[in-house]
Amino acid sequence: MVKNDNGSGVDAGTDVTWSFSDEAGAGVPWGPHELPLSLELEGVSIKVDGAKGRYAYRREGAGDSIGKQILAENSKIKLSPAEPLNKPSPVCANLLIELSSPAVIQPKSAQTLYLAFPVEIAVLLEHGRSEDYLLDIFSLVKAKYTLYGGVKEGMVCRHWASEVYTEIPNLNPLEQGVLKLTVSNLGNRWAELNKAVFSAYGMKLFYGPGIVSLTAEIKIINETFAETSFKEGPLQDGMARGTELYSAKPLSQQGKIVMEEGY
Repeated sequence: MVKNDNGSGVDAGTDVTWSFSDEAGAGVPWGPHELPLSLELEGVSIKVDGAKGRYAYRREGAGDSIGKQILAENSKIKLSPAEPLNKPSPVCANLLIELSSPAVIQPKSAQTLYLAFPVEIAVLLEHGRSEDYLLDIFSLVKAKYTLYGGVKEGMVCRHWASEVYTEIPNLNPLEQGVLKLTVSNLGNRWAELNKAVFSAYGMKLFYGPGIVSLTAEIKIINETFAETSFKEGPLQDGMARGTELYSAKPLSQQGKIVMEEGY
């Protein structure tokens, strides 16, 4: 539910309350929002009080609280999904999604399925043509980690368990996004997909009022070897591009993951 939302932001001093519903309704009030502002989102309280270029930012909920002073005129606040690898602290740059049930793919074919992935929410400060400033980031879902591969050479990954969907599911966009995954079985034998590992240095998040999305591909080479990568572009027309906190790619991370320990 959203109160006093005009569709393109909110007037100064407006209170906004939103909660997820399975029924069609108003989408997430991503913003931009004029200051001062009060947001209540799924148990998270965001308040910006003040006037004339001096504001106090305060967030309560999502497991912690934060307060900052904003010394800027003509600024706005907006929310954006970000890569789910920043909270409670940056531990790794890999996301492992485990399928609730294996997906079996015939030889020499490509199939499309949909998975869920965790979402983190960035709070950004907009000011004219200046680059957006990352004011805060939070998550409504708990982070779990796992090891892909052996103890010495394995990869630490953010772990997420997902149902397998044949069409776009209706998920709470403040908690989960929709991953459109193309599975290409390049081998001559049947393949069984149980999990997929993705690098943060390639995630291209897009969002709309009721959905956050990623588009990716996994190429299955043989019984133990596969490669994952992300694709550019939104899942649906009219979606905005999300925040990229892992946009600067080190030489060792080019947005692809080679899975050599099974899939």
